[in-house]
Amino acid sequence: MSRTRQFIFTHARGAVAGLALALLAGCNESELRTRVATVESRLDAVPEKPVQAATLPSNASPIRYSAGPDETRLKNVELALHQAAVFAPAPFSFRREAGDKIVLSGFGSFGESAEKWLREHGFSKRKNDAWERSMSAAEMPELERKTAEALQVAAHDAEQAYFESRYNSNGPGRYDVKSLSGGSIVYTGHALDIAFADNPWAPEFFIDFGEPQTLGNVPGPLPHTFSRGGRLIVKDGHLQFEGISLYPVSDRKVPPAATHLSINADGIILAHEPSGRTTDLGQLKFVRVKSFKPATHGFVVDEAADTNEWVQKNGRGPVLPGYIENCDYASINAMMSAFHRKNTLLALQAGIHNAPAKGADASADSDLLPLIIHTPLPKTAEHLKALKIAVEKTNERTTIGANADEDDVANALVSVLQGLRRRLAIHEENLRNAGKTRDSEGRLNAYRRKTVAIGPQGNLVEGVDKSELPKNYKPGDPDAGPDGFVVLSNVNKAVESEDFKGTIDEYKLVRTALERIAPKHVFPDPPAAP
Repeated sequence: MSRTRQFIFTHARGAVAGLALALLAGCNESELRTRVATVESRLDAVPEKPVQAATLPSNASPIRYSAGPDETRLKNVELALHQAAVFAPAPFSFRREAGDKIVLSGFGSFGESAEKWLREHGFSKRKNDAWERSMSAAEMPELERKTAEALQVAAHDAEQAYFESRYNSNGPGRYDVKSLSGGSIVYTGHALDIAFADNPWAPEFFIDFGEPQTLGNVPGPLPHTFSRGGRLIVKDGHLQFEGISLYPVSDRKVPPAATHLSINADGIILAHEPSGRTTDLGQLKFVRVKSFKPATHGFVVDEAADTNEWVQKNGRGPVLPGYIENCDYASINAMMSAFHRKNTLLALQAGIHNAPAKGADASADSDLLPLIIHTPLPKTAEHLKALKIAVEKTNERTTIGANADEDDVANALVSVLQGLRRRLAIHEENLRNAGKTRDSEGRLNAYRRKTVAIGPQGNLVEGVDKSELPKNYKPGDPDAGPDGFVVLSNVNKAVESEDFKGTIDEYKLVRTALERIAPKHVFPDPPAAP
């Protein structure tokens, strides 16, 4: 072996040996030594420290795009809740048989609880999931009575089960309205887990998600939704709560370069980038509830309380990042069972009402009456009663015109629609003038809310709300009086808007009902909601 080769294999390191062999052709020993020394110095050199990223706040956590394996299940639960609340089986049908027998038939899978009730009341399961009962006309009133009694219980059970599943069982932070109980607060250490710092067993604060517009093929608007908290994730660049994809937390997009998020006790959300740049994503919308009352879906805030008072007393904001309020998922099955039973009984009740006979006389005076509208219509019911039209109103339905003349009902519905259109016009006027503190001549004279009532003969009685006008102490304001107070309008825009929407809903349903019995009457579409 030559001297050059001896040097290479005796003194060079493994990495240098490869280089030396590559340089062997055309290199003398001196050149090779120089190159080996250069390479070895580079190998022994301490690498330069990378540029340090900006220091992140201690309350920041890495952005997450899925909070865990529960995400898909929670979305399915969300969809199931809406479907259970919206969809119902078709009304039971009827057919005549020999000997004055009537057969009531219902199709579908009604759920174990509902099917048990049907069996106990003489129904049998046939082919293709059909449930049938054959009875005489004389047996119909008794079945109608028992169905109404069972429906009242089922409606109550469904309402309570809905509350329990939506606010206690549908994911972290849901609240059990029925039992007024919350869940234990668990520390997770992740800033995107949100709870509230109040007492979970007597909660005061709720995240206010508002109302989405649609969910697949479910007609909107959907229920106004509140939550005790949950797990935040980023999807399609937007913040949302896991399982509540219909309610984005903020309209602002998370910057693509952001790697961490932080939330403070006031609910302000910040996105952090390695460069040190911080982006404000807005603030969680939450409400402190002093009292609430049940609604068709969930609850509505009856009275809100002052958040600043709580903050001053506790020395911090109410949001508690890094914690989750636990809850129990067991009530989902109970909720679904209760809604199946309620919807089955509603379908049966509709079939009984549509049947040609409820007693010995199997004749019917009208093929179109009574009208059965499966929702309460308070303004319509009040007006029709004043017009001497038979109305039965429950929390679930409004029955119009039992044993009445079709022309009389049609004429009454025309009057109701005219009244509803006048109400809509007044709602629009109230909303348009809600902020006015001066009259048309420029004098300090705050706008008073206009009202509509139904007179004893069914006529419309218009008036003015004489309740006390609110005041705001703003000395120096151009609209302030000598005492420094600005007198404001007594129009509550939130209440007025809700009344406006409710009147629009009634108008649409009554117009549809009128078109069924008197298609010659044509009414225009209602105005758009504000």
